[in-house]
Amino acid sequence: MEKTVHVRFSHPLYDTFFDAEFPTTVRFGDLTEMLIRAGFLQEKKGGYHYIVDDRLCPRTAILEDYLPDPAPEVLSIRIHGLLTILT
Repeated sequence: MEKTVHVRFSHPLYDTFFDAEFPTTVRFGDLTEMLIRAGFLQEKKGGYHYIVDDRLCPRTAILEDYLPDPAPEVLSIRIHGLLTILT
Protein backbone atom coordinates (compact mmCIF):
# COMPACT_ATOMS: atom_id res chain seq x y z
CA MET A 1 0.00 0.00 0.00
CA GLU A 2 1.30 3.45 -0.94
CA LYS A 3 2.18 5.79 1.94
CA THR A 4 0.11 8.96 2.16
CA VAL A 5 0.36 12.18 4.11
CA HIS A 6 -2.37 14.57 5.25
CA VAL A 7 -1.53 18.00 3.80
CA ARG A 8 -2.98 21.40 4.63
CA PHE A 9 -2.41 24.06 1.97
CA SER A 10 -2.81 27.77 2.68
CA HIS A 11 -4.02 29.88 -0.25
CA PRO A 12 -1.61 32.60 -1.42
CA LEU A 13 -4.24 35.35 -1.73
CA TYR A 14 -7.12 34.42 0.53
CA ASP A 15 -7.21 33.27 4.13
CA THR A 16 -8.47 29.83 3.12
CA PHE A 17 -7.16 26.30 3.52
CA PHE A 18 -7.45 23.01 1.66
CA ASP A 19 -6.91 19.67 3.39
CA ALA A 20 -6.33 16.41 1.53
CA GLU A 21 -4.41 13.14 1.58
CA PHE A 22 -1.67 12.76 -1.02
CA PRO A 23 0.79 9.98 -1.79
CA THR A 24 4.23 10.81 -0.40
CA THR A 25 5.64 10.18 -3.88
CA VAL A 26 3.67 12.99 -5.58
CA ARG A 27 5.81 15.73 -7.11
CA PHE A 28 5.25 19.36 -6.17
CA GLY A 29 4.81 20.17 -9.86
CA ASP A 30 1.84 17.77 -10.01
CA LEU A 31 0.16 19.31 -6.96
CA THR A 32 -0.78 22.45 -8.89
CA GLU A 33 -2.92 20.54 -11.39
CA MET A 34 -4.55 18.54 -8.58
CA LEU A 35 -5.39 21.73 -6.65
CA ILE A 36 -6.77 23.40 -9.78
CA ARG A 37 -9.02 20.39 -10.47
CA ALA A 38 -10.20 20.52 -6.84
CA GLY A 39 -11.15 24.19 -7.32
CA PHE A 40 -8.72 25.52 -4.71
CA LEU A 41 -6.37 27.27 -7.17
CA GLN A 42 -6.93 28.99 -10.49
CA GLU A 43 -4.65 28.43 -13.44
CA LYS A 44 -2.23 31.33 -13.94
CA LYS A 45 0.95 32.25 -15.77
CA GLY A 46 4.04 31.59 -13.72
CA GLY A 47 2.33 28.78 -11.82
CA TYR A 48 2.70 28.31 -8.08
CA HIS A 49 5.52 27.45 -5.71
CA TYR A 50 5.30 25.51 -2.45
CA ILE A 51 6.97 26.30 0.85
CA VAL A 52 7.48 23.71 3.61
CA ASP A 53 9.19 24.80 6.85
CA ASP A 54 10.39 28.02 5.16
CA ARG A 55 12.03 26.01 2.37
CA LEU A 56 11.04 26.61 -1.25
CA CYS A 57 10.38 23.21 -2.82
CA PRO A 58 11.51 22.50 -6.40
CA ARG A 59 8.70 21.36 -8.68
CA THR A 60 10.57 18.12 -9.38
CA ALA A 61 10.90 17.21 -5.68
CA ILE A 62 8.51 14.79 -4.01
CA LEU A 63 6.56 15.35 -0.79
CA GLU A 64 8.53 12.65 1.00
CA ASP A 65 11.73 14.70 0.62
CA TYR A 66 10.20 17.41 2.81
CA LEU A 67 8.58 15.29 5.52
CA PRO A 68 10.27 15.82 8.86
CA ASP A 69 11.12 12.79 10.99
CA PRO A 70 8.89 11.95 12.72
CA ALA A 71 6.21 12.94 10.22
CA PRO A 72 3.56 15.32 11.56
CA GLU A 73 -0.13 14.43 11.61
CA VAL A 74 -0.70 17.28 9.16
CA LEU A 75 1.98 18.70 6.86
CA SER A 76 1.46 22.46 6.39
CA ILE A 77 2.35 23.82 2.98
CA ARG A 78 2.18 27.48 2.06
CA ILE A 79 1.50 28.25 -1.57
CA HIS A 80 3.47 31.10 -3.09
CA GLY A 81 1.52 32.54 -5.99
CA LEU A 82 3.51 35.57 -7.09
CA LEU A 83 5.01 35.68 -10.55
CA THR A 84 8.69 34.85 -10.68
CA ILE A 85 10.69 37.14 -12.94
CA LEU A 86 14.26 36.17 -13.76
CA THR A 87 16.59 38.92 -14.88
